[in-house]
Amino acid sequence: MRFIKTILILIVYLFLLSCSAKKIAVKASANLVNHVQHNFMLENDLELAREGLPATIKLAQGLYDLYPRSPYYSGKLCFLYAAYGFAFIDNTPYDDFDEDKLQKKKRINYFYEKAYDYGLQSMNRRVKNFSTRIKHKDSLTAVLNEVEKEDIETLFWFNFSRAMLIFNNVDNNKLLMELSTVMAIADKIKALRPEFMHGAVYAFYLAYWGGRTSVQGGNLNKCRSYYKQGQKIAAGKSLILDFIFMRFVTPSYNLKKEFKAAGKKITDYDPLKAPDFIFINKAIKQKTKKLLPKTEFMFF
Repeated sequence: MRFIKTILILIVYLFLLSCSAKKIAVKASANLVNHVQHNFMLENDLELAREGLPATIKLAQGLYDLYPRSPYYSGKLCFLYAAYGFAFIDNTPYDDFDEDKLQKKKRINYFYEKAYDYGLQSMNRRVKNFSTRIKHKDSLTAVLNEVEKEDIETLFWFNFSRAMLIFNNVDNNKLLMELSTVMAIADKIKALRPEFMHGAVYAFYLAYWGGRTSVQGGNLNKCRSYYKQGQKIAAGKSLILDFIFMRFVTPSYNLKKEFKAAGKKITDYDPLKAPDFIFINKAIKQKTKKLLPKTEFMFF
């Protein structure tokens, strides 16, 4: 309930302020937005979060409209769209008999694309000409060298949204060409804050090396090595790497037993072991329960 109460307080707070004080209000609301995000990560009730987050997104968009030049609110919108899309919208893969498959994928893509766009806007205000330089190999290293530790949260969710869009649309060759950029960004995150979100950066390496077959350029041994490295950092507090391994790696290498083993590990996990990460872990448990019935569809 703390999550919803905080949202309501913020809405009333902004509503009562006069138009002349809008700019001051937007700046002062930064701490409240952080509080909303913090309570969101602590939320134990997934249904409450699912119902409350759209209001938070709209609220953040309103704040962004009032103060569009700030990298702060566009960064928060990047996080909100990516986190909501991953937790509640993205239930891939869908089989060919699902009549709503294309519509579902379109909605998933929408959330990841919105997250990416807001993340790009935020990073563009943090690092000069980021949006242009990040798309060219000859300027990629230089622009990433200008990224600071305080930029990592936005950079992570910006990169996460793009990676998820790519791996959910592997038939899109134009998107696949962006994988090298995704991995260059992952290298930067790992270099500056490998502990961020309990080692979540290693998910990029699992998907990159394990989400493709050997013929496609994947390498299961490298994937397993990064999995172990990431698990040491996670220290039992995050299910992200287990889910990425289950969802993307095991089908690529026909590891049906490991798929089931990872599923059991996730579903047996007690989210209370990591109170600061309870929402993410509960969302992954829920996603896993929806994924397990697709075993026969995913493995032949």
